[in-house]
Amino acid sequence: MQGCGTTSMLNRVRLNASDPVRAASLALERRAADLVPGGAPAEEAPLYLRRGSGARVWDVDGNEYLDYRMESGTVCLGHAHPGVDEAVRAQLRDAAGGCGRHPLEVEVAEQVRALVPNTGVVVLGPAEAELRRTAIRLAQVATGRTAVLRCGEPGGDGAWAGLRASRLDAGDLAAAARAIDQATAGVVVEAAVLEDPAPGFLAGLRELCRRHRALLMFDEAATGFRAALGGAQQRHGVAADLAWSSRTIANGLSLAALTVAPGLPASVPGAATGARPDLLSLAAAKATLAELQDSGAPARLARLGRRLKDGYNAMAATLGLRGTAAVGPDDHPRIQFDPQWNDGGRQALRVRRELLRRGILCDGVHYFSLSHGESDVTYTLSAYRDILVLLRRTAGAPGRG
Repeated sequence: MQGCGTTSMLNRVRLNASDPVRAASLALERRAADLVPGGAPAEEAPLYLRRGSGARVWDVDGNEYLDYRMESGTVCLGHAHPGVDEAVRAQLRDAAGGCGRHPLEVEVAEQVRALVPNTGVVVLGPAEAELRRTAIRLAQVATGRTAVLRCGEPGGDGAWAGLRASRLDAGDLAAAARAIDQATAGVVVEAAVLEDPAPGFLAGLRELCRRHRALLMFDEAATGFRAALGGAQQRHGVAADLAWSSRTIANGLSLAALTVAPGLPASVPGAATGARPDLLSLAAAKATLAELQDSGAPARLARLGRRLKDGYNAMAATLGLRGTAAVGPDDHPRIQFDPQWNDGGRQALRVRRELLRRGILCDGVHYFSLSHGESDVTYTLSAYRDILVLLRRTAGAPGRG
């Protein structure tokens, strides 16, 4: 399905004369209206993507974008990575599968255990949510307790339906000390999503859990194999008893990993691991983990992210804009706005639309991949400079002289 406009009318990664053509996307949205739930907001573009390559994606109308969504960071190598694609094609040619186990399960588990600290057993599955529930049940059975505490919003509220899980503010070690007791089976914490943890917070949680014989659990959907090859445990030097990562392990394909510390049961009654992983995702994971290790990916992603943060903040300071800043973990920094200036999200929406007009697809968080390069950061910073100048002209912008 191709857009109705000519090639010359389609937007590219540059300052374009108009907003992206969306005729094909809107036609698909009309077809999906009473068929497929969960459509995209009307002001968002593109609604439907056709393909991706490296750090670029193309929508069904043919518009091109520099992609910072990257499937919420899980496409860590870039779209259509040659090594991953070839591994998947080779597995398709082999066509082995069915009810039997496959050597790839062992090979990928060995890779994970070699990378992630404090790992005794590796459980692989097609969905992070299922492995999260498995981890919580393991903690409950291993400790003989039922109460689970969660710091921040690991997995979002919907992930905790049917579970007894009280919520704590992330970073509040004093509140955690008051809440963790002899009835606590475990504490779940996002190691870093929007912000890195405060110094000493994870180590403090580790000590509190040790003191009360509770298990410390890391939700590494955002940090697994990105913050460091060994995830947050390696980056922050704090050992978790249970940790699960998301589709980053397979460059966006449907696979997740749960690591279980030595000495804990690998499986217990009532903690079934659910569906087995499919072979194509396992093949992708084997190739992805090897490439991440060979390329030194975490350091490269962090370097690009630091350059974006430093450049954005320097421009904002030069323009006298105190209402916005680039913050967050280096490998996926985000643009933050002062709530009073953001006007209910209108400034952030304006920035996203201006980025789209310049061929940049970003929802505020910049998920870097190995396919992003220095030239992409240079272009993105130039786009932000133009946009910040526009924002400075807005009446009431903080810092405007």
